[in-house]
Amino acid sequence: MFTGKSHMPTPTKVLWYNNANLINQAKWAYDIVHNVNPKVDMIVDQQIEWTGSAEFADIVLPVSSWMELQTKEMGGSCSNPFLQIWQGGIEPLHDTRDDIAIFAGVADALTELTGEDRFSAYFQFSDRPEVYLDRVLRASFTTEGYTVDDIVKGRYGEPGGALMQYRTYPRIPFTEQVEDSLPFYTDTGRMSAYVDLPEAIEYGENLIVHREAVEATWYLPNVIVSSSPYLRPNDYGIPIDENDPDLRQVRNLMMPWSEVRKTENPLIAEGYRFLCLTPKSRHSTHSSWAVTDWHWIYNNNWGDPYRANNRMPGVGDPQMHINPDDARELDIADGDYVWVDANSVDRPYRGAKEDDDFYDVARLQVRVSYNPGYRGASRCSSTPSTWPHQGRTRRHAHARTAVPWPPTPDTRRASCPVASRASPAAGRRHCTRPTPCSTRRPVPWPSCSASMWTTTRSTPCPRRPSCASPRPPTAARAAPGSGGAASPA
Repeated sequence: MFTGKSHMPTPTKVLWYNNANLINQAKWAYDIVHNVNPKVDMIVDQQIEWTGSAEFADIVLPVSSWMELQTKEMGGSCSNPFLQIWQGGIEPLHDTRDDIAIFAGVADALTELTGEDRFSAYFQFSDRPEVYLDRVLRASFTTEGYTVDDIVKGRYGEPGGALMQYRTYPRIPFTEQVEDSLPFYTDTGRMSAYVDLPEAIEYGENLIVHREAVEATWYLPNVIVSSSPYLRPNDYGIPIDENDPDLRQVRNLMMPWSEVRKTENPLIAEGYRFLCLTPKSRHSTHSSWAVTDWHWIYNNNWGDPYRANNRMPGVGDPQMHINPDDARELDIADGDYVWVDANSVDRPYRGAKEDDDFYDVARLQVRVSYNPGYRGASRCSSTPSTWPHQGRTRRHAHARTAVPWPPTPDTRRASCPVASRASPAAGRRHCTRPTPCSTRRPVPWPSCSASMWTTTRSTPCPRRPSCASPRPPTAARAAPGSGGAASPA
């Protein structure tokens, strides 16, 4: 098990988090939902809105919104110099509490159950979090000398605001190191092009090198592109033709570019053709409030406040951008629904079987949006739009070969026997995602960050009795024993 010398694998018994939509941020999310989280004894989600993470938690502790906060909070950013402190102005509309009040309440309950006073003592200033905030301000060299009281009173600018004490504005990184000869925050105190850390030498990254992506490459995955004699990577005896996704990810294989350019991702031979990239959402921040109706409508090309097309999970639809020429080659029209399948070895989750009900949930169905801005060719870069849903942003998708490439008239007919477009009139289906219109099943999440994929059109086939989500019964299965998915970045 490749965990590093500093980590000892141990069973996770409790998972408790706040201020995050955890599943939305996770890679390989369906595997987490299906194979990992069920083995955790208790999952607690301290949450401000109903998200996919909350759906799969054992306990959801509701948190007050920013307008409802009864105590002060402080926030900043790594990319700008602004510091803000605020407090809500209204009473909570529902049965919610501030984050720190929830922590303190649980601590008090543990003290009552165990008789151990240290639980309560740890949060003894929960009604006055300024005590903790002042400690944070004193401990940071960019806020040293600041106090919560001074910032709130407007001593450093607008009431509740201040600038971090950087030497420059806008912030110029490393000004202190360059102009004042302060040490860099590295092991040596210098900006180095070479490091002699044992693990860096073992991984072949003691010099600045380029690695091909684990998934998103046309060439040999994860290979170090270098001919330097100062690199001595350890490949752990994993052969060059090993396609197991886990083993391939930890293998440290080095080749010069003259050899790398002759290689090919082995999955290309299995029919993987397209690349799935992951853009930022334009109308929401990560997944926050992404299913607020107008955010959701603006976040895709198929927004409809009336939801006239009841195939849509809500007032918006998950979408995938693709070059029009590539889509037409597959007889896919603008607005068609398509299946996007991942490498069957481990996506959408380990042990996935097409007759599993959960596979119907995990399999990605998106709506095609023509976008000539994406490169067209036999190796087309195609990108799915973010899909906001119940606080989750669909950011990633992969694809397993659905048909051999290049498709012949025979294979195209075999995979897409129905010529009619998927439309409101053809093959309507019940919503299978937990939106206001249905709470029966969870929505699909991303499986990983990028991968090579192909698509087959979603046909209006009848549903199986055991599941409400339709699948085209004629989509070809991936070749048995196929390796990890290929995908250029």
